[in-house]
Amino acid sequence: MASLVIFELKKMLGRRVTQVSLGVLFALSLLFMGLNVVQQAAVNPAGDPSMLSGTAAIAQQRADAEQCAGPITDEAVAAVVGEFQTFLDEEGEVKAPYDDPATPEGEQFRAWYHTHYQYLNLVLGPWMQGYETPDVVAVRVNTAEPLDVYGQAAAKLAATLADPDGRLTYTPTEQAFWLIRYDEVPKPVEYGYAGGWDDVLDCLGFLLFAMMAVVLACAPVFTGEYQQRTDAVVLATRCGKTKLPWAKVVAAVLLATAAYGLFALAIVGVPLVFFGADGGALPVQIRSLTGAWGLTVTQAVAVGVGLGYAALLALLAVTLLLSARLRSSMAIFAIGIAVLVAPLLVPSIQNNVANHLLYLLPYFALDASTLLGPVSYAAGPLVLDYHATLFTVYAAAFLICAPLAARTFAHHQVA
Repeated sequence: MASLVIFELKKMLGRRVTQVSLGVLFALSLLFMGLNVVQQAAVNPAGDPSMLSGTAAIAQQRADAEQCAGPITDEAVAAVVGEFQTFLDEEGEVKAPYDDPATPEGEQFRAWYHTHYQYLNLVLGPWMQGYETPDVVAVRVNTAEPLDVYGQAAAKLAATLADPDGRLTYTPTEQAFWLIRYDEVPKPVEYGYAGGWDDVLDCLGFLLFAMMAVVLACAPVFTGEYQQRTDAVVLATRCGKTKLPWAKVVAAVLLATAAYGLFALAIVGVPLVFFGADGGALPVQIRSLTGAWGLTVTQAVAVGVGLGYAALLALLAVTLLLSARLRSSMAIFAIGIAVLVAPLLVPSIQNNVANHLLYLLPYFALDASTLLGPVSYAAGPLVLDYHATLFTVYAAAFLICAPLAARTFAHHQVA
């Protein structure tokens, strides 16, 4: 069996389509990850008013986050919002002379605002509606009375769950499920710098390149035998209907695993090299205080990469099944790419059933806002969160389609 697997691996790696797809798509991944670093932007809060870019911007982002680091308590939020309000009038407009960057007061406000901008967006998030900016929201927050930041965040989450016009609608059981999850999140949230891990979460979608490469490399696994008319020969050998089909499946899994590991190393490694691996133990709530997942940013990255691998295996199994049934590698590749890029072609819809189905696709599994959002699947009193649902669906797809692919090829009727 081992010799058959090695032989099939050599065949797959020897195909020009495998070499080109892996090489080109990996190069594209490195290119986009490099551009992700180069295109980073930040405002220099002191001195030259021009924008910082690249590694200089990353250094400024780190400095801003470290200056605001610490537990996000009601008192800390009241203090920073109260300080912000001293620069604003009742309409949320910047007071004179703070609105003139040429004055010392204007320079003071500019330096303070750009240093605290990300922090303000986070701590004022529970009061924000839609795409409001911190200055509009800050004037509505009464810092003269004790704040309840996490109570406000829970109320915003509850309103989202109860909204009948949202992208998803939630049963009462699901609403209770997520509110209990939110209550279990450790508080107060610790704020700090986790730029590398945060950027990885935003870049998980580039793992789709690995899936495209695997579909291209594995589409001809069985189809190639039909196209070259070698199926009559290999199926007539001693192991042709028993070990060979499974050797092809195992070889495809090994190739897919190695390719995914290489792509994941680049997509996780490049941000950690340039942004740093600091803050891995910080909670995912540094992205949104309404988040109901009790994960650190490192754990969230691990879940995202793991779900990507599970999605890859599911897609691989479907590809192998199609390869065992069809005679056109291009048709198989077209189907695989359609599965990967379909969400980009479908306009935003407010249909609960359609969105629950779309969220099972790899694109959404690798999207940080969906991955860490309150997405669940309910059947009566049973509620499965998004991560458990995806692992279950992808595992079922692999365990069903991979054996079916081997069996289909073994029972193929030679022309």
